[in-house]
Amino acid sequence: MEPLINGSAAPGNAGRDFPAVKRQVRERLLTIVSQRSTVVNAVVTPYRRVPAPAGYPDAVGGARVTEEERDAARAALESGATHLLVPTILEWTEMRTDDPVGAFILPHTHIAIELRLMRLQQPPALAGDVVFKNRARLTLNQSPMKLLDDSFRGVVLQLVSGRK
Repeated sequence: MEPLINGSAAPGNAGRDFPAVKRQVRERLLTIVSQRSTVVNAVVTPYRRVPAPAGYPDAVGGARVTEEERDAARAALESGATHLLVPTILEWTEMRTDDPVGAFILPHTHIAIELRLMRLQQPPALAGDVVFKNRARLTLNQSPMKLLDDSFRGVVLQLVSGRK
C-alpha cells in the first residue's frame, strides 16, 4: 500500500515533498518485492470507506489502524491478496550544504521506515515487522532516497520471505 506518514520529524534544511517521497518509497518497495514474487500489485484503495476485514484491527496488536490501512486491507483482500505490506515513514530528514566544511557537521540526512507485513487470510495476523533506519555519513546534496540502499533491499526481502 502507499506509505503512511507517522509523526513529523524535522524536515532538515531542505524541506520535503511528502507526496513525492511516498510515491518514491512505494515504487522502491514494489521493485524490491517484485524480485521475490511475480504476483505483486500496489493496492488501489476505493474512494469509499469500507470496514477492515474481520479481526484485522486486533491482529495489528494494539497499534492504531488508519482509515487508509483499513481501506487497503479490504481492497487487497477483495483482489485476492494473501498479504499486505504496510510501510510507515517515521523520519525523513534531508540536509544539504554547499560548504565543504558543512558536510561534516551534524545532523546528517536520516530516515526511518517501519514495515509491517500483515497476513490477510482468516484470521488476519501480523506476519512480521521491522523498523529500518539509515543515516548519511556526510551532509551532501543528495536525496534521502539513496539511503534506501541494498541494506534496505535485504530487510524488505527478509521480511516478505518470512525468514528471521
